[in-house]
Amino acid sequence: MEERLKIPIVTERFDDMRARYSCDDRGFSLVELIVVILIMGVVTGGAIIAVSTIYNADAERAAKRVVSLMSVARSKALALEDSSTSYITFKLECDSNGNYYAGVYDSAGNIIEPGEPQLISNYRLSINAAKKNKTGPTEITATTGPIVFRFEKATGGIRSVSFNGDVITRADEDHMYLDLVFSGSEEFRVISVPATGRSYIK
Repeated sequence: MEERLKIPIVTERFDDMRARYSCDDRGFSLVELIVVILIMGVVTGGAIIAVSTIYNADAERAAKRVVSLMSVARSKALALEDSSTSYITFKLECDSNGNYYAGVYDSAGNIIEPGEPQLISNYRLSINAAKKNKTGPTEITATTGPIVFRFEKATGGIRSVSFNGDVITRADEDHMYLDLVFSGSEEFRVISVPATGRSYIK
């Protein structure tokens, strides 16, 4: 008689354990799906903003380096006393890996600042050169060759600019390459003034 009373109790406990550890195959509710989608959207948006911020910082930093070196070239030109040297050159070029380098050179082609070509930016950035009063900027690549600004010693102004097969002098300054566009997520433009040789970021 006592054994018969124990059986229902054991069965009840077994059913309770089975219910506790059984898999719930109901799936996700609509609310749960919406919450997951919202979280994924926030994470993705944050990642995009972070990458955009990095690219913008690279572009702005590269533009500032170029302006700094162009100012050095202008100052070196103004300080020239040797009559055999009539100009100082600023050169910006791209290697086969997409990295940009720049430096200041004397008229013999010897680098004088900063001692060796300075890394302006890596492959994540593109730099384009546009002619004044012309449409369609051209990207500076290993194929196009460098863009070269020559600063004259008398005024520090830009004597000529050569790039991608063009050599443009002050006589045709309306078509000089004066617009360097540094493309991250947004653009930073380096504008040069031929008469004075000064450059600034727009």
